[in-house]
Amino acid sequence: MSTSINNDGSLQLNRSRASFYQIQGQLNISQRNKIIMILCDFGTEMISVDRDESFWLKHIFPKLSRDPLYIKLFRLKRKAEKSKI
Repeated sequence: MSTSINNDGSLQLNRSRASFYQIQGQLNISQRNKIIMILCDFGTEMISVDRDESFWLKHIFPKLSRDPLYIKLFRLKRKAEKSKI
């Protein structure tokens, strides 16, 4: 199951699922703070997922920082940001 129930009864996306990794990657790369998802498993539920920078730094960024494509894209982004100044 991709969700679990919090103490307050709200749904939470399981942190061990690939979808959580994907969402955290997208939130951190795009510098967004939150995403609101609509799930349609056994009815319709809305889940808000906040960006978790510590999760990003511990679990995702170390893998990306070794990826040649990510390094190239990061350098291009930095170069574009410097040219705007």
